[in-house]
Amino acid sequence: MLPTKAPLVFLDIGTEQTVLGRVYISLWGQLRRAMNFLHLCLGDRGPSFRDSMFLEVMNADCPGERIRGGDYECNNGRGGEALLDDLESEEGYSMPMEAGMITAGGPNRKEVGAQFFICTEDDFDRRFACPFGRVVSGLPIVKEAVWLVMTKEVYIRECGVVVEAARI
Repeated sequence: MLPTKAPLVFLDIGTEQTVLGRVYISLWGQLRRAMNFLHLCLGDRGPSFRDSMFLEVMNADCPGERIRGGDYECNNGRGGEALLDDLESEEGYSMPMEAGMITAGGPNRKEVGAQFFICTEDDFDRRFACPFGRVVSGLPIVKEAVWLVMTKEVYIRECGVVVEAARI
């Protein structure tokens, strides 16, 4: 049984030759974007983030630095449709940018609903549109991926959900 209040997902990040490590993300389960991300980590509806690339770094080495991924179709930033309809739009809500926050990404957030950003630096003067989760462990791995993506292809090698065993 999957948790619906705050599901915990993981992304195993690496290059062609190296495994960087595992990143754990707590999703805000009440949001459709979070559920969309969860299904793309599970691959239970067909598409999955597995073997998709991190595409680019925005604001490199500056406040508000973030890395973009999630194009499971084309691996070039032009694909990655949402699995669910009626995802929250960027006008709906925003929060100050904090390290580890995950939000909607891509050129058109409504059409490219699978793409996402992970913010690696705090910038409380800027706002992050459509946040739907937070990195709870593994932010140093994301920061390492930021530097590697400049010269190498960095992938989500494996992904899924952390399911806690029932306590008896």
